[in-house]
Amino acid sequence: MASLAFKAFAATSLLASTASSFAPPANAPSSYAVHVGSTRPRTPNSPPRARRAVLARLRSSPPTEFPAVPAELQPVTGVVKGPGGGKAPVLVLDGDTLDTLPEHVALVAGLWLLSAVALAPCAAALVVQPGAAGLGLLQVFVASVVFSDFFSGLFHWATDNYGNRNTPVFGGVIEAFQGHHVNPWTITHRGFFNNVHKIALSALPLLGLMMLVSADPAWRLACVVFVNAQLLSQEFHKLAHTVKPPGWATFLQGKGLIIGRRAHGMHHTTPFEAHYCILTGWCNDVLDRLLVWRRAEALVFRINGQEPNCWKDDPSLKEKSLALL
Repeated sequence: MASLAFKAFAATSLLASTASSFAPPANAPSSYAVHVGSTRPRTPNSPPRARRAVLARLRSSPPTEFPAVPAELQPVTGVVKGPGGGKAPVLVLDGDTLDTLPEHVALVAGLWLLSAVALAPCAAALVVQPGAAGLGLLQVFVASVVFSDFFSGLFHWATDNYGNRNTPVFGGVIEAFQGHHVNPWTITHRGFFNNVHKIALSALPLLGLMMLVSADPAWRLACVVFVNAQLLSQEFHKLAHTVKPPGWATFLQGKGLIIGRRAHGMHHTTPFEAHYCILTGWCNDVLDRLLVWRRAEALVFRINGQEPNCWKDDPSLKEKSLALL
């Protein structure tokens, strides 16, 4: 290896040409790379005797100092390696953080605890009539998952297309959803509790109010599934952006039980006008085929003249939407 290094130094000295790489002596810095200003082509005709003399001098007295490594050859630093493809996260909200804080965990744990209390009538019904109650609750569960997928799309469509960070109540959520289109990989740098705690903050009082409406087992199960599905939709959304999701997530994505990378990737193309559902994605094809979002946009425009952001990205959508209503 040392001999190769000496030859490289000799060639550089004699020919004043650019060497792209070489095996440096043992005392060379780990990031060292040869960089010579000359760009003249290599000349193979230097005198052999001169080359041997230079090599002999290098063997007897190896260089101890090396040229500075140019900036373009320096190792890349400051890039956060993560499941989103190695891109650094970009935070758009004031006070936002990627750290998982105790209050994040407390909010999610509180929702799960309240969910367990809300399901008490379901447990009682299963004890009394396990067969009939079980079948009925299973049907409620499936229907609730489908509705929750639709609602995730409805909320996603609304926040993607209307309002901004100054919108009362929902400004922060709107800014996060719309900024997500610019920096979609940021979500993959969030831990579970950090990612979903804002949904838990809204879901806790909502579930409490729902529990006051009725103690019917079917109602309670539907409510619990709905609020927890919204919470999980945000995590499934993150996993749909993750380059290498966990094995269990890959399995569920492959079976179509949660939104997958390819399905959600169809949303992340300008003008972001379709495939809004992010829980399971089951409702996306039907809603897009029936032009539900175009009809909804036309209705909103007829009422208050507000154009959605997708119309601004693709003006042809305006004509298509208004022709439907």
